[in-house]
Amino acid sequence: MTDASVDSLKDFVSDGGTLVCFDAACEMAIKQFKLPLKNVLEGLRSSDFYCPGSIVSIDVDNTNPIARGVPRSLNAYFINSSAFEATDSSVRVIARYAKENVLRSGWLLGESKMRGQIALAETRLGKGRVVIFAFRPQHRGQTWGTLPLIWNALSGSKS
Repeated sequence: MTDASVDSLKDFVSDGGTLVCFDAACEMAIKQFKLPLKNVLEGLRSSDFYCPGSIVSIDVDNTNPIARGVPRSLNAYFINSSAFEATDSSVRVIARYAKENVLRSGWLLGESKMRGQIALAETRLGKGRVVIFAFRPQHRGQTWGTLPLIWNALSGSKS
């Protein structure tokens, strides 16, 4: 994206819009908009953390409107994705990677690096909000469990 595109997107959100970011797209929003989140997996060597395409378990706060109608535990698709920590208390955490037994299927090296970290969050930017999915909730249309999170985020369900 050009600087002008980033500025336009920031203006859209600041004026009351909703921006929903999936996986690697979160990095742009976090860095360019100075959101209070940090990717704890950024910069790790593949010998310390590696998850090339696996199903992981997330714990969901289903009292949050974005998680309306989903169970407290969901499977999510993680393919070289992210795990976040909040850098201030304004971040509304909607889901975290499980505190134990994160891996459901596939391969995961360095599970302790993502255990309990933020998988889905919402933060304010001006009058608007940014919804951050650290994983791919729509991967190939095969992620039926996490698809409702997308629709809820887009429908205007606010924390």
